Amino acid sequence: MIKKQNNIRLLLINRIFIIFIFVLLSILIATGINRYRIVHSHIYSNLQGTYEMELDSSYVYRTFDVIPNGFIVQIHKDNICLPIFKSDNSDTNKILTYQDIIKLEEERNGSWEIISSNPDSIFIEAERHLLHGKYQIVFKTFKTDSLGYFTANYVYLDNDSTHLCLMKID
Repeated sequence: MIKKQNNIRLLLINRIFIIFIFVLLSILIATGINRYRIVHSHIYSNLQGTYEMELDSSYVYRTFDVIPNGFIVQIHKDNICLPIFKSDNSDTNKILTYQDIIKLEEERNGSWEIISSNPDSIFIEAERHLLHGKYQIVFKTFKTDSLGYFTANYVYLDNDSTHLCLMKID
């Protein structure tokens, strides 16, 4: 009788262990499939590259004037390199020291992630940079000649205070 109870207890423990392993594997597989789907989505693949910011079509609304000190935006894998911005409340005639340059370089580097695919949206994580925040994305392709041999690919990043027009250069 005691041996029979021990066998039943071992059988129950084995079933609980098997159910636990099954649930754990299901969660891991679902997480892997979701990560694969996000990484291989059209947003992720279309955003990869180097862009030139079109100043005449871009604006950044802030309570102070913003002066871009560069036009290149690089998006590769999960990293983003943003242009350096100077504000009118900073001393624009000041000669930058090596420490100032290092600080500006650190501020322009960040990461990005897809937060929605309907509408297409990303979050740029660059805490001390002016462009830190959530953006809606629109991809557009323009043919530059009548035969369609030359095309220009654009990405528009929009939120309530910023509109960036980026032309893909590679």
